[in-house]
Amino acid sequence: MKSKPFHKGDMVRITDQHEVYGCYSQMIKRHMQYAIHWAYRDWNPDTESIYIVRGCYKHCMKDDYDSSEWCVVIEQADTHRIYLISENGISNVLEYVK
Repeated sequence: MKSKPFHKGDMVRITDQHEVYGCYSQMIKRHMQYAIHWAYRDWNPDTESIYIVRGCYKHCMKDDYDSSEWCVVIEQADTHRIYLISENGISNVLEYVK
């Protein structure tokens, strides 16, 4: 099994908005602590903002159309909005700067 690609507290930027899970309610049901700030049905988060990783979880169910293994919970630093995104749609801020 692959280790988690991101860890709580990592600072990231969104590199691909198409990897956002705007309706992944099964994940929110398992992790209700994120529900109150979840940006439900928002598929266009700000790609210039910095986000803080709040959690990294295995997917609830297998999806033949999604090759990612992880759902990463990120929080927009300035608005505190929560987004769920594939590990393929974000990169660490340090990597982004290079």
